[in-house]
Amino acid sequence: MARQNNSFFAILGLLGFEPMSGYDIKTCVDKGVGYFWDIDYHQIYPTLSKMVSLGYVQFEENKSGYRPMKKVYSITAQGLEALKEWLGAPISDGKQSSNELKLKLFFGHHVSVDTNVQHVRCFMQSCIDKLNEVQQIKEKVRQEDDIIDSMHYRMTTVFNGEILLKAQIEWCEKTIGYLTSHIMQK
Repeated sequence: MARQNNSFFAILGLLGFEPMSGYDIKTCVDKGVGYFWDIDYHQIYPTLSKMVSLGYVQFEENKSGYRPMKKVYSITAQGLEALKEWLGAPISDGKQSSNELKLKLFFGHHVSVDTNVQHVRCFMQSCIDKLNEVQQIKEKVRQEDDIIDSMHYRMTTVFNGEILLKAQIEWCEKTIGYLTSHIMQK
């Protein structure tokens, strides 16, 4: 499978819920995944066209009253397999890793709970590592505070990083607990 961006799989995942038109996909994005993953309206139709050429989706043309013909896209078995492959792949490390994790959890019903929990554990470890780095920076900045007054402002950004990482770690712990208690015990 050729490398695709996460927006490609967000659209494919949405089609895993139900068949949709391009307009329906944008509406669904705006009311769901759009809170943590934005897809530009101009990405949708070229992405759908690419998915059709890959055999991941198919479409039917529907006419309703006086409205123009619209294409309603649905995921194929091959598309579902590609989605599952992406869902099982490790979360990339970087600035978008938190949003990628949320995106994969949003469509997590297509893979095992163990796969989802493993993603969350890996992300949590990454947050713990980054928190340790931030705390080392905090110590360095504290030592500089006595020498340079402007470092007080630098400390405010360190506080922000520390608080956000602690919140991410807490969210990971709650998510793991929730998944294991609500889904694994069914």
